Amino acid sequence: MVVAPKIATLVETSLYVANLERSARFYTKVLGLEIESQLKGRHVFLIAGQSMLLLFDPKYLKHEHHEEGEKALPQIYELGKTHIAFEIDPKNYDEWKETIRKTGVAIEAEKTWQKGNRSIYFRDPDGNVVELIEPGSWPVPRRSQSSRMMTRGLVWMGVRTKEFARMVKLLRDTWIRVDPCRRGVRSSSYWRRRQG
Repeated sequence: MVVAPKIATLVETSLYVANLERSARFYTKVLGLEIESQLKGRHVFLIAGQSMLLLFDPKYLKHEHHEEGEKALPQIYELGKTHIAFEIDPKNYDEWKETIRKTGVAIEAEKTWQKGNRSIYFRDPDGNVVELIEPGSWPVPRRSQSSRMMTRGLVWMGVRTKEFARMVKLLRDTWIRVDPCRRGVRSSSYWRRRQG
């Protein structure tokens, strides 16, 4: 029997949409996701917590595939409905309901699960079922906020100034200190010598 190495995390989810601008507006205005990058007519990539939500126009991808031939990556060239879920903080549950209603999106269902956590269901402009769910449904190990920020900051260090600034703030009061001028990491003993 083959034993696969352990998967670290789910990095991205792709949706194939009929109208990129409309879908981008929905995910930024209704759910507050931040656009990471976009290419007009082809894609809009959004930051969704610790992973990415990728919106693609399948017609563009089909044309691109014909041009690239054998070098093309496997893609989906048709619209299709699916279900995606975003984790939310339980203390924001009612605020999320109000936000969704204020944007004119109909809530189709709410569910309280056996463990007591709750879900809100509604649809995006392409008919995909979007779920906002409180933690606790799945046996997934949970990382602390500081751990998530540290990982993200280290991955993007030197590339994204905003992320680096967040990492500096996080590490400021820990045993590791960051030298912002050199973008280098120093131990606490180094900083004691500098201050001493």
